[in-house]
Amino acid sequence: PEWADPQNATGGSFFIRQSLDMNVLDMFWQNLVMGLVGESLEDNSDITSSKTGTSCICGARVVDKGRNMPIFRVELWINTRDAEVKERIRTNLVECVMDGLPSTSMRKGPPKFDWKDHSA
Repeated sequence: PEWADPQNATGGSFFIRQSLDMNVLDMFWQNLVMGLVGESLEDNSDITSSKTGTSCICGARVVDKGRNMPIFRVELWINTRDAEVKERIRTNLVECVMDGLPSTSMRKGPPKFDWKDHSA
């Protein structure tokens, strides 16, 4: 995804930035891609009158932020700032990336995805 894309300008991204074991990162990415392909992340999240369809997700990526440490940024980009839609997608996102991971694989519990507006 690109910040400059007009579709991305009206939305933002959910992200986590933390140290992740490579096995956990691989499972996060695999689950995220499968959730995107299977359209389970959106799951009819776009039910507001201001949107014309059910497609809110613009893209996803993993960015290696560590130099000597395994720190990664996992992002999911969406094209809306609607609070209800964002909350539904955030809930689905956490459930999706954690699918199949033992609860002991994350020291601090499920990931806490933060939000960043693309206009900021």
